[in-house]
Amino acid sequence: MQITDILVLLLLQGLFFVLLAVVLRFFFFRQVQISLARLRALQEEAAVKEAMIRDELARVEKQRDSIIEAANAEAARWKAQVKKEIEEIRSSAETAAFEERAAIVENGHKELARQEEHMRRTAEEGSVDLSVAMVSRLLSAEVLAATDREYVRELFDEFKTMQIDSSMARKDLEAAFVLSARPLDLAEMTAWRAEILSKLNRDIEVLFTVAPEHVCGILVIIDAFVADGTLREKLQKIKTVLTQ
Repeated sequence: MQITDILVLLLLQGLFFVLLAVVLRFFFFRQVQISLARLRALQEEAAVKEAMIRDELARVEKQRDSIIEAANAEAARWKAQVKKEIEEIRSSAETAAFEERAAIVENGHKELARQEEHMRRTAEEGSVDLSVAMVSRLLSAEVLAATDREYVRELFDEFKTMQIDSSMARKDLEAAFVLSARPLDLAEMTAWRAEILSKLNRDIEVLFTVAPEHVCGILVIIDAFVADGTLREKLQKIKTVLTQ
């Protein structure tokens, strides 16, 4: 084989490797671009849906305020009526009858206050439950899964700094409960079990349960001690901040 043939062969091999490197780089760059575009789309989707959730929270808060305002107006009307009845009783009835009627009116006043408080709590709890349902419908499964993992990590980090007072966990306590929106993997269950037993400084059963109604997050119950890292608790904190 002549030297020129060898040089041509080497040149052809060099050109082949250069062409192969260009082709591989092109395909790799394209895959990276596709992945980045999909990530940007997910981020934009999450941002849009977060804005929708905030708007829905504001609307629910407005609706709750209207309900409470109506309840307060009805309570004021009842109070005025009760006051009028008491004045009529004082002016027209005998002492014994007045005391009996006044007791009835007072009981009615207490029942009115109880109903007013019940209406207020129902309105507040309803607004949070509606917000949880809206989040579960608006967010994609990927965003919900990512949010769930974040909530679980946050509560685990907080739980490590918490103290469980002896009055909150009985000495004869047999089990603690961990309720998660999605099944925990083996590593997560092992970490939670170890941390709970470390807090109690004794061996008990740690029962793990899937509670999809929480949508995202985790709830830990150890007798009277409760650590809440669920979506509902997060929304309740947001609502409290917005109403202050």
